[in-house]
Amino acid sequence: MEAKTEILRKILASELKDGKFNVNGQVLNLSVEGTTGYLVESKSKQILGAGCVFKEPKFVHECSNVGHVFNLIGNPEHRYKLLKELSSYSRSSGCYKCILDIDPNEVKGYKENTKFKVKDLRMTATPQEVEIKLKSSFNLREMEAEDLEKGYLKLLEQLTTVGNVDLKTAQKTFERRSLCQNMSTLVIEDTTEKKIVGTATLFTLEYTSEGVIGHIEDVVVDKNCRGQGLGKITIKGVLKWAKDKKCDKIILNCSEKKFSILRKMRVHEDRRGNERVL
Repeated sequence: MEAKTEILRKILASELKDGKFNVNGQVLNLSVEGTTGYLVESKSKQILGAGCVFKEPKFVHECSNVGHVFNLIGNPEHRYKLLKELSSYSRSSGCYKCILDIDPNEVKGYKENTKFKVKDLRMTATPQEVEIKLKSSFNLREMEAEDLEKGYLKLLEQLTTVGNVDLKTAQKTFERRSLCQNMSTLVIEDTTEKKIVGTATLFTLEYTSEGVIGHIEDVVVDKNCRGQGLGKITIKGVLKWAKDKKCDKIILNCSEKKFSILRKMRVHEDRRGNERVL
């Protein structure tokens, strides 16, 4: 049976039940920050599968976006087809890559049936209350628009490619990020130099099977300030934020060499997740 796919902006109110969407007995928790996609059978118009994608506005890669696909429901064949359509939607709406979080047991199937590849090491942690101590010359706080003129983009260049981004473009991206109620960015400012020397971003998504999960992105400390424990303080700040936002779990992608540091902070290895560069 040939299925036709349609990526829709909204689910009709008539299709909702208690704020959730049902597909053949499977329940999809809707995210107000995400776009929902359907897989529709061409003749009967029956909805065979559904899923969500959240477009994360980034300062890196010339203020592009990353698509985070989550809550795919339906049988495996339908999920694979839906993932391809959500990836296509993400590409057409300015995403330079897509990331999919899945159960480790399902990685092989997605790898064989889609163009996604397995990501680097993925870490998970439980949100927690932590004690944060900083020198008086450092201030840990939420990011402000003025931080764009305090070396924030230069700091991100130590992590990945930022590209040719002027202040006006960066300010527009900051405004877009500010509109995402599920996203917050933490910074450490050297108040003496009036310079941003550390940062991390946390955004939350509501998963059908795992509750609210916080995703940590873009963690970096200025190379001239490393060795002072600012990286640990940044992660601790995010762990506290995640607890305040009532996250059930948080996820962080990292390199192998950072694993030993994170393990000391009760962050655990969790090899799951796929990504596709669009």
